[in-house]
Amino acid sequence: MTPTAFSYVSGVSAEPLLGSTIGLQLDEAELQTMAVELSAVLDHVDRIRELDLSDVEPTSHAVDLAGVMRADEPVPSLDRDVILAAAPEPVDGGFGVPSPGPSGE
Repeated sequence: MTPTAFSYVSGVSAEPLLGSTIGLQLDEAELQTMAVELSAVLDHVDRIRELDLSDVEPTSHAVDLAGVMRADEPVPSLDRDVILAAAPEPVDGGFGVPSPGPSGE
């Protein structure tokens, strides 16, 4: 792919990030659009890096989570035969589902 004005985003080549690395097949117009959008995200990350966050405690959630997990207590499950009776295609004691891959795989 020929480099364009948008092929390099914040010193990072956009083509590997937007194309072959993540398995996308983008035409030149799509690559340019995605490169502009990626550039905006990276610019925002750069602005965040400029902040003094030394006094900010790391967190996994924006708000405190309290009491969101119930006790893990075993309870009787439904009878397998009753559940599988409603399945369109039971297979080996479970639910049969179509393969997500191409036919023949």
